[in-house]
Amino acid sequence: MKLISFITTLKYYSFVGTLILVLASSQLFAQQIGDPGWEFDSSKYDNKYPNMRVWAEAGVQGGIPYRNDYKNIAEIRPGADIQKAIDNMANRSGGGVVLLKNGTYNLGTKRFRLKSNVRLRGESKNGVKLISELRETNNKREKILFTFNGVEKAGLEDLSVELAIPSGVTINDDRNNPKNKFCNTCWKNNPSGRKDLYIQFIDISKNSKNSWIDNCVFKNSGTSPIEVNGKNITCRNNIFDTAANKGGGGEGYYLIQGQNGLYYNETVKRLRHFTLQHAAHFNVVIKCNLEVDVNFHNGDRGSNLIEQNKITSLRWRSWHAFSTGGARYGHKKPGPNNIIYNNDATNRDGKKGASGAAKIYTYKGYGDPSVLSNTKPSGGTFYAVKRKNNAGTPPKEPVVVSPPISKPTPAPSPTPKPIQSGNKKPQVSFKGISNGANFKEGVDLDIEVTATDADGNIANVKLYINNKFVRQENVAPYKWEANKGKDLANIKKGTYVLRAVATDNRDETTTREITISVGSIPSLNTIPVGKTIWLKANQGKGDYVVAERNADRVPVRANRKRVGTWEEFLVEDAGNGKVFLKARAANQYVQARLNEQSQLLASINNKRGWETFTWESKGNGKVALKAFNNKYVSAKINTADKALIANANEARGWETFNWGVVSGAKQLENNANVKITAYPNPTVDSIILESEELTALASINVCDSNGVVLETIPLVNELDKIVVDLTSYSQGVYMLTLLSLESKAKVIKVIKE
Repeated sequence: MKLISFITTLKYYSFVGTLILVLASSQLFAQQIGDPGWEFDSSKYDNKYPNMRVWAEAGVQGGIPYRNDYKNIAEIRPGADIQKAIDNMANRSGGGVVLLKNGTYNLGTKRFRLKSNVRLRGESKNGVKLISELRETNNKREKILFTFNGVEKAGLEDLSVELAIPSGVTINDDRNNPKNKFCNTCWKNNPSGRKDLYIQFIDISKNSKNSWIDNCVFKNSGTSPIEVNGKNITCRNNIFDTAANKGGGGEGYYLIQGQNGLYYNETVKRLRHFTLQHAAHFNVVIKCNLEVDVNFHNGDRGSNLIEQNKITSLRWRSWHAFSTGGARYGHKKPGPNNIIYNNDATNRDGKKGASGAAKIYTYKGYGDPSVLSNTKPSGGTFYAVKRKNNAGTPPKEPVVVSPPISKPTPAPSPTPKPIQSGNKKPQVSFKGISNGANFKEGVDLDIEVTATDADGNIANVKLYINNKFVRQENVAPYKWEANKGKDLANIKKGTYVLRAVATDNRDETTTREITISVGSIPSLNTIPVGKTIWLKANQGKGDYVVAERNADRVPVRANRKRVGTWEEFLVEDAGNGKVFLKARAANQYVQARLNEQSQLLASINNKRGWETFTWESKGNGKVALKAFNNKYVSAKINTADKALIANANEARGWETFNWGVVSGAKQLENNANVKITAYPNPTVDSIILESEELTALASINVCDSNGVVLETIPLVNELDKIVVDLTSYSQGVYMLTLLSLESKAKVIKVIKE
C-alpha cells in the first residue's frame, strides 16, 4: 500500500488548459507567436536550410488580430440564433466579433458556417459551453459542426465545444483500459455498437485562408475533430481531447492537409494520430503537447517542420512517437525535406525517439525518422522569428461597438457603446504548488507560474526566493527549472518565501507570494493534528473505521463497502497528547461513551470530554486510541451488528490501527469505486487531490456555487497529486470541475473556511 504525502517536483513541459502568452522581448509589449508583429530573424538563418524563411511566415499572414482589434461586436446569449448573428456580422462593413456570453448553449443538431471577417468568440473559454447533439452514420460523409468554406479572416476563439455522448455509450481509451499494455478495443469504431457518432467539429476547406482556431477546448468528437486543408491557417492554444471513433478508415485524426499552417501550443489527447498527409506542405508544428504520435501518414508534400514539441506515445497505443502509414495499406511514403528537431519524444516502450537538439532528423521512407545531420542549425532553431522593430502596440479599443443581438433583437442604438477604458492589473498565481507546502530536503524544485492580463499582454514575470532575485522570464510558460539555476537545486532544510511579480505591457504589476518549507515533513508516528486521516484495522479483515449512520445515532462502525468521506476523520488537538476525531461525513465528533450495544457514539455535544482520545504511537504507521474512560477503541467486531466496540482490556493487538493522510484509491483498495479524494475539506487554504485517476485529467476549473468558472488550472499527466490553492478566495462553497477524468466532467464540492 503506497502512501504519497507530498509533491516533490513539477514536470518541466507545458501544462494544458489556459491561454499561454509568449513575448519576444521585455522591452516590447508581450505577444504570442502567431500574433501580429513577427518577422524572419536573419541572425538565426542557416543557409543550408533555405526553408527557414518560409517557415517563419507560417500561419495567418500578418498574425491573428488582437482580441480588441475589431470594428463591430454583437453580444448574444444562450437561446439566440448563432448562425443569424454570424450572417448579420458578415454583412457589416469590415465584419467583427460575435461574442457568446458565458453560459451553456445547447446546439441540438444545428451546424454553422463561418463567414469571412467574422470571429465567433466566447466571453471566456471555460464559461461558454457549446453542446452538440449531431448524429451521422459512417455510410455518409461525417457531419461537420463548424465549416470554413471559401472564407478568409474567420476564427473561433475562447470556446469549449463538446459532442453529447448518448447514455450507455463507453468510449474506450486510456481512462478505462490498462495503460501498461496495448488496448485493442480502443482502436475500433462504433463504441458500444453506436453507429451514428461520425461527427467532426471543424473542417477548413482548401479554398479558405488566413483563418484561425485559438484558445478553445474540443471534447468527445465523433471522429476526426479537425481537418485543415486551407492555406495560412493558425491553430493555437487549443485542447483536443477524445474521439469516439478512432479505428481504421481514417477516424479520429488531428488532420493537417493544408499549406503554410502554424500549429502552436496545441494539446492533443486520446485521438488516433496527429497526421500530416496529402497536400501538407510548409507547415510548422511547434511547442505542442501531444499524447498521440506525429504521423506522416500518406504522401505529404514535404518541407514540414516539427520542432520543440512534447510527444508521448503512451503504452496503451501501438505506435512510436513518430510514425508513418504503410505501403501494404496503400499509403505513400513521407515527402522530402521534412525536418524533425529538438523534440522530447517518448515511444510507447518508454524509450526516446528522434529527440533532442544534438541531431536533426528527417524522413527518407516508411517507419522511423532518419538522422539528417549531427550538426545543429547555426541559429539553434529552424523556426527563426523575432519581433519587428516597428511592431507598435495593440489597439486599445475598437472603432465601433454594435448593440447586442439577443432574443428578441432590440433596435439599434443611435450611439455606439464604447469599451470601458482603463488598465486592469495582471493576474499571477503559482501552478501546482500551494502556500504551506512541504518538501523533502535535497529536492530539486521546478517552479512555474501562470500569468494573464485581461486587457493586454504580459511583459515579463520575475521570481524571487527569500527576496533574492532568481531570473526574469519573458516567454510563457513562465518556468524556473532546477537545472537552470542553483537556487532551485538540492534545496536545504528551511523556510522559503517564493515571490512572483508579473508586469503587463502598461507596466502594471501584481505580486503573489507563497511560503514553503523544506525538511519538515511529519512522519506517521507524529500526531497528525489538522490532517484528515483514515483508520484501518491492523488485524482481522482490515476493516476501515467508518462514521456510518445507524438509526438516529452515529456509531463508529467497520464497513468495507463505503467510499468517500465516511472513512475520513479530522484530527484536532485536545492537548497533552490527546486528540479529537471529527467524523467528516457526519461533521460530529467520535465519542468514547458506549451505548447499550457497546458501540462508540458520535457526540451530539461537541468537545465535553467524552470525545478525547490519547494518541499512542506504536511505530510503523500504527496507532492505538485510548478513550477517556481508559478503554481502547478496538478493531474487534461484536456479534450484534458488526460494530467496532470499546475493549475493556488493555491493548493486545486489536486496538492498533494503520493510518495515513487520506489519499484515495491507493489506501482504500477494497473500495473499487473510489476515483479521487479531495482533502482537507473544509479547508482554510488548499485542497489536495490524490488518486491514480489524476493521470486522466486535462485541467481543473474552480467554480463558484453557481457554476461560474473563476480559474482554470492546467495539468500535466504524470501527477498523481494536485494542490488547488484557494488562499485568495473568500469563505464559501466552491465546485472543482475535473475535466477529462471520465467521459463527463467530475465535480467535487469544497468548502473554504
